[in-house]
Amino acid sequence: MSLSSLAVRRPVFVLMVILALLVLGGISYSRMPVELMSSVEFPFVTVITAYPGAGPEEVETLVSKPLEEQLSSLPRVRRVYSTSEEGASIVFVEFVLGTDVDTATADVRQRVDIVKPSLPRDAEEPTVAKFDFSSQPIMILGMGGRLSGYELRQLADNLVKPRFERVDGVAAVNVSGGRTREIRVEVDQDRLRAQGISVLQIENTLRAENLNIPSGRIKQGDEEFLVRVMGQFRSVDEIGDIRIPHSGGAVLLRNVARISDTLKEPDRLTRLNGQDSVGITIQKQSDANTVAVADGVHEAIRELRAALPPGVSIEAALDSSLFIRDSVADVQGNLVLGSILATIVVFLFLHNVRNTLIIALALPTAIVATYIPMYFAGFSLNMLSLLGLAIAIGLMIDNAIVVNENISRHLQETPDPREAALRGAKEIELAVMASNLANVAVFLPIAFMSGLIGQFFRQFGLTVVFANLFSIIVGFTLTPMLSARWLRPKTAEAPRGRTAGLFARWDGFYEWIAERYRGALSWSLLHRGRVVLTAAVLFVVALGIVASPLVGKEFFPMGDYGEFQVELSMPPGSSLAQTDRATRAVEAALRATPEVSTYFTLVGASDTGFGFSEGGSQRAQIFVKLVSRDARERGVGEVMEELRSRVRDVPAATVKIGSQGVAGGTSPVQLEITGPDPQVLARLGAQVRQAVASTPGTRNVDTNLEPGKTEVQIGLDRVRLAELGLTTAEIGSQLRTYISGTATTKYRIAGSEYDITVQAREQDRDAVRELGSLRVGQVNGTPVYLSDVGRMELRRGPITIDRLNRQRLVTVEAGLVDRPLGAVISEIQGKLKGITVPPGYSIAFAGEAQFQQETFADMFFALGLGTLLVYMTIAAQFESLLNPFAIMFSLPLAGIGVFFLLLVTRTTVNMMSLLGIMMLAGIVVNNAILLIEFVAQLRERGLPRREAILQAGQTRLRPILMTALVSIMGGLPVALGIGSSGAEWRRPLGIAVLGGLTTSTFLTLFVIPVVYTLLDDLSARVRRRAVPAGVPQAVAGAGNGENDPRT
Repeated sequence: MSLSSLAVRRPVFVLMVILALLVLGGISYSRMPVELMSSVEFPFVTVITAYPGAGPEEVETLVSKPLEEQLSSLPRVRRVYSTSEEGASIVFVEFVLGTDVDTATADVRQRVDIVKPSLPRDAEEPTVAKFDFSSQPIMILGMGGRLSGYELRQLADNLVKPRFERVDGVAAVNVSGGRTREIRVEVDQDRLRAQGISVLQIENTLRAENLNIPSGRIKQGDEEFLVRVMGQFRSVDEIGDIRIPHSGGAVLLRNVARISDTLKEPDRLTRLNGQDSVGITIQKQSDANTVAVADGVHEAIRELRAALPPGVSIEAALDSSLFIRDSVADVQGNLVLGSILATIVVFLFLHNVRNTLIIALALPTAIVATYIPMYFAGFSLNMLSLLGLAIAIGLMIDNAIVVNENISRHLQETPDPREAALRGAKEIELAVMASNLANVAVFLPIAFMSGLIGQFFRQFGLTVVFANLFSIIVGFTLTPMLSARWLRPKTAEAPRGRTAGLFARWDGFYEWIAERYRGALSWSLLHRGRVVLTAAVLFVVALGIVASPLVGKEFFPMGDYGEFQVELSMPPGSSLAQTDRATRAVEAALRATPEVSTYFTLVGASDTGFGFSEGGSQRAQIFVKLVSRDARERGVGEVMEELRSRVRDVPAATVKIGSQGVAGGTSPVQLEITGPDPQVLARLGAQVRQAVASTPGTRNVDTNLEPGKTEVQIGLDRVRLAELGLTTAEIGSQLRTYISGTATTKYRIAGSEYDITVQAREQDRDAVRELGSLRVGQVNGTPVYLSDVGRMELRRGPITIDRLNRQRLVTVEAGLVDRPLGAVISEIQGKLKGITVPPGYSIAFAGEAQFQQETFADMFFALGLGTLLVYMTIAAQFESLLNPFAIMFSLPLAGIGVFFLLLVTRTTVNMMSLLGIMMLAGIVVNNAILLIEFVAQLRERGLPRREAILQAGQTRLRPILMTALVSIMGGLPVALGIGSSGAEWRRPLGIAVLGGLTTSTFLTLFVIPVVYTLLDDLSARVRRRAVPAGVPQAVAGAGNGENDPRT
């Protein structure tokens, strides 16, 4: 018993099943998390090693290189990238996509353990962690008010941070800016020399005295006592009373140093909307719901307002949940609007409330039921999964349309609705199953592709598959069940009223179109060569258009996210105050921009876009948030362009303005130059930079080749050190304490602890000429000064050293303006051919250009595989190898409309438009299946081929037009870019589907029947040749005109 028979004969059972699907679907929908995109896991592992006091070159040689050597030999490693900077090494290990991150992390940790014994003794323990993109900060908050920086920081650390950490789903809360308390011990060099004391003695004495030491237990009778030596400092004055031993006795610390309870010198400044503030970043757990976490943080802010001092406020400078919420709402709105438009089309063709209601009920039923497998598969409500539902509206309602329309046609032949429902559903069963399984065959390769595309579009592809399968169930259960009970045969009496007259005119118009179509189809069958030649010429022209520069190519369409970043850099060696002055000039330009809502400033660091920040007093970054799209006339690109012109003349500053890209960072154009010699790399880097800068459409061209920072390099005399009993480690440690200061121990009071920092006086440490007079030791009562054991020279050294796959790396990057990525990359590639690259060196594109190349190849492979599976599915359904070939000719017909519409709308070929083309491979064959399947049925009943084609075309014209228009209307809101958040990057998918459906529907009605006859004639000739000579041959279609050469 088929599904349709079961539905007609057992309506209550089917009704209960449908209600169960609706209930379970509603529950699943309410429990699904809301995210911007489906989760994509990139197999990155990072190794961070701190090496205090070491320069970039020492870090590279002693830390980064040994780690790279071990890590690069791990299995499935794709790239090993390292950054060596002052005091730290960061090594990124990128594995092949699909590698289990946890296993990779364990392997990296094992290799790091092998390297540990060979690392410098002063280097800290390497930290190994998997790199999780989903744990990026989702919110940046600024807290400011009428309080000092210290008070704001204390408030953030002691009140605000603990409250945010209790929010469900929050992984980490980081506080930056403000001022923190510090006990500073500033030693006087003159007094140290007079007393014969070194700074190391002061450090060791402070560590030894500031201790509480458990000393055991004492038993006295039945009582037991704990013994503790209490030596921790109870007050700041007590620190000054510490006695420092020396050759002549001991001296009070206060006599050789100034001890002050003060605030740390800031190395970073944070501001919110130009006002001093404390920055708070919120990171969510990898599996947490972004929107739910943000809602919890906002609820915590509302609770905190009552506890905060008057005048102190917390504002969000960045809130990812707002764009996610708006984007999901836009897609859901497109889904609802598309459903309404599709229902209107159905009513326009059927102008019967009962028929329209039957079909309209099938759509929400299929949508809600689809949420069940989505929930159990671990999907979220994101833009891609919901976009799959929005585009699949036509697919989900097509089954109900075709089944209901066929039942209505049979109802004109038999007065019994039950019998009409059984006959109509059974007759169309094969065609509907074939078309839906063809759709499934297209989307399964999308869901199970490897690499980035497979992860990115898995939820999209499987959502459409789930929707198709449930539309089959609903189309063959709910639709025939309701049709058998609600439909009534048409009465002979003509309807009356204005509406009836309007529908009569519409029916007359449709009948006129149907007659004209029959005549045009008859002409096409008589002029098959012209029809095929016209279609072929149109397809070749369309291919020429898409291959030409007329249609741009890019990795991913950029959208208006309502946010952008400003990165500012000053010349190396610039102080924090100099950078701050330049940053305030940029802030003034932001205040004068009406579209700017909020901006958060970070001076002294720059976020890399991947959760790490580059420190340095010469760097600054501003996160800018615009007002909602509805409240501004200009897009984010226009606002950025105006701001660039305003900040162009900021003295000594390099200002880059850009929005976040899909591949991370703000620069879609990225080139990597690798090789062994830094000087050759610098020359190649300058040439590549010039080539990129001279290419139209590039903006903010930059390189990691910075001029370097002036260093005072001290060369030690090892022989002299050995004679005096000193070591390089002792000299380096003392210099670090004198100049940078060393947090020697902690001052603990009232449950809090603060650094006790030993450092030279400002006048002793801030002049190069004073370095030689620093006391570094004593031999036989005679002081030893730095000038006695070392020689100083000024030299420029690199700020950072980047390496890729164990070679030095130079990067050149640029933003884009008014030109697609593909055109820019093509022109740059032409210019690179004029650069002579020595052996052992290479220049390669990275970032979005690399993603584009890999992604397009994967998508073309998936398109080919999907097309093959569609053919195999149709062939299995029809039990024929010939008919599917005729049906598959719908695909190039769809390509004609896609490429022409991309040209007209100035839309690029990108990941989303290619996805639309892949979708068409399953959608456009539906109409051809309806037509060819009915032709086969009529020929089996004895009709001549020509008459079968003409009758099938006229009979199937209505459902073909209905399903095509419904699919077009379902995707029309997406193609029009309706919505304020993310509409720009959804639009190419809708345009591709709209263009393909339009031309494919029109041309399918003429070209497919012609191709069918050509293939049928070819098959007949093959069969005739296969018959041995002398054997009588049955003439195909003898007596019914099938051998007429005109067809």
